[in-house]
Amino acid sequence: MFEKFLQLDLEKQIRILNAASKEFAQKGFVNASTNVMVKEAGIAKGLLFHYFQNKKQLFLFMFDYFIEVITNEFYQKIDLSEPDFFERTKQASLIKMELLQKFPDVFKFLERA
Repeated sequence: MFEKFLQLDLEKQIRILNAASKEFAQKGFVNASTNVMVKEAGIAKGLLFHYFQNKKQLFLFMFDYFIEVITNEFYQKIDLSEPDFFERTKQASLIKMELLQKFPDVFKFLERA
């Protein structure tokens, strides 16, 4: 369903996801503007709707995508055998910081969703 989007180079995918997550995080689903998203991402509005049929599809894709990315990052990078609570908390914090560098509004988006 989202093959066209997933075939884009990763940099462009991240640019679109960051622009959309910022707008959704700040304004919520109803008030978020696709015009602002495409301007921020530096793409044509028609392209956004080429990848996603509508704003709702984009929102739902992003929710699923970010949950999957976060889950994968934590399970791949956290040492679940580490018995020290503080060390595991440190590992989780470092993973969160890495995610925020790549997707600055990801947690605000998910919180708002």
